[in-house]
Amino acid sequence: TMIVDLAGTRAEARHLVPFLKDMSAMDEQNYPELAHAIFIVNAPWIFPAMYNLIKPFIDPNTRRKIHVHSTGFEKELLETVDAKVLNVHYGW
Repeated sequence: TMIVDLAGTRAEARHLVPFLKDMSAMDEQNYPELAHAIFIVNAPWIFPAMYNLIKPFIDPNTRRKIHVHSTGFEKELLETVDAKVLNVHYGW
């Protein structure tokens, strides 16, 4: 499981779309079936919309593993990752 924390990033679409494309391509090439889940948390307000634009270009197996959250990700994250192994930054 991978957690990508976007806290503090700026919500400029011109930066987010290339980031999403590069991250997706790198994951598919290097870790095709290693990731159980990819949590993108603290996403800027525009990030979910940008993700929806590139989602059709992401391999369906990878797409099912990606969970994008601006806020309120804790419950879903804890269903996948044991709280004992999470970074203290996330409050556990």
